[in-house]
Amino acid sequence: MLRLHPSRARQLSSKAGKKMYFNMEHNKQISLRANDYPALLEYADRYAPNFDAVSWSTTMSKLGRSHPQLHADLKQNPHYQKLVQTLSNTMMTPPTLSEFGSPHSISNIAHALAKLKQPLPNLMNAINDQASSLVSLGNPQDIANTAWAFAELKFSAPNLFARILTRSSFLVHEGAPQAISSTAWAFAELNIAATELFTEIEKHSSTLVNKSDPQAISNTAWAFATLSHPAPTFFEQIETRASFIVSKGKPQEIANTAWAFATLAHPAPSLFQQIERSSFLVKLFKPQEIANTAWAAATLNQRSPALFREIEKRAPFLVKEGTPQAIANTAWACATLNQRSPALFREIEKRSSFLVKEGKPQSIANTAWACGKLQYDAPKLLAAVDEGSEVLMRSGTNQNVSNVALAFAEIGHKPVEFFDCLEKGGEVFVERADYQQITNVSWSLVTLGLARENEALLQVKRGSSAAKQERRTMF
Repeated sequence: MLRLHPSRARQLSSKAGKKMYFNMEHNKQISLRANDYPALLEYADRYAPNFDAVSWSTTMSKLGRSHPQLHADLKQNPHYQKLVQTLSNTMMTPPTLSEFGSPHSISNIAHALAKLKQPLPNLMNAINDQASSLVSLGNPQDIANTAWAFAELKFSAPNLFARILTRSSFLVHEGAPQAISSTAWAFAELNIAATELFTEIEKHSSTLVNKSDPQAISNTAWAFATLSHPAPTFFEQIETRASFIVSKGKPQEIANTAWAFATLAHPAPSLFQQIERSSFLVKLFKPQEIANTAWAAATLNQRSPALFREIEKRAPFLVKEGTPQAIANTAWACATLNQRSPALFREIEKRSSFLVKEGKPQSIANTAWACGKLQYDAPKLLAAVDEGSEVLMRSGTNQNVSNVALAFAEIGHKPVEFFDCLEKGGEVFVERADYQQITNVSWSLVTLGLARENEALLQVKRGSSAAKQERRTMF
């Protein structure tokens, strides 16, 4: 038990003075145990009921900084479980958070809990309910940390984010680039419109981009793109720092920045020129980063032969470790740019069963379409696609159906299930499809010599008022 030295006790005779002393001592003892988590938890378990907000903030921050691989074991520790429950109960005690502690302490606690993947509804709800005072009194970093915590934990807080928007000008004028980017990222992660904040960022694009590191630039660009918010000035400024971003950025930051440009259809010649010059970096990319960069290049029609040569070298890794969507997006990019990639498509053929079984209709259709576009024979893939035709028809879009039909025809693979399913649902398909999609399917039928077997579909096509209307608008 902590005890005051007699001389110190005389100096701090008041109750408030003793409390302040003990809080300072708690903070000191917590800091001394920062690298010894069992000892820290044991101490906190004993004294947590007497902690003030600063002691709670220090304790949780130390735990939050532990290596992520330790978090699972940490959560199994009885001392940790008791500590979290004590914190949760503490949040129910004060009438207001301002009586508990400062915005800085509260934001640190929320930030640490998010790093630990430990949602605490009592605290999160209290922050949302009392957001007005916290946001008004907090500095930009406190606000950013709090917003980031809610986004990381996927915890809805409409009042908090509404209040943050009212301070957009303050955040952008006074905040560091990292705080601004974290706040923007939080809005995008929770899919909350942030017009006021993004407008302020766009106004100060030059200053922000020039002062930001690649991570802050990437996160902000990703936020703009995720929320479909055009920011021409901001992206033009990124273009001027393309060399810096590619040379100093991490693979995810480079890939996300490229993806953001493509998503907003903003040209990025300088960025892709730098990526092309540094294409050797692809060996450091994860499958999703490879896919995002390839997809962005194709979407912006940036022919990047060196980039795709490096991607081709990593084909076994990409197909083995990547998701069906990542693989499909990479294959689609190769086909869109007419980039021959035999190694990639050989690996896709080897894993065709997995890709069709685990993939969504769009990824299946894009992969098949890419094979057809580049004239790669893929009998196993197309057989697997044919077997899954019922799911494709039921869950896929008309564009998915059209792309698969084209793939069968381009390669000359005559399916069994696909056109049977299409014939059964032909009228529905035509009612919903546009003229080009109907034409693609009909061309595929004729090319494969199946037109007579699907006369019903062709008749619906000829008689479809929707198709006729689409024809008039096209020509």
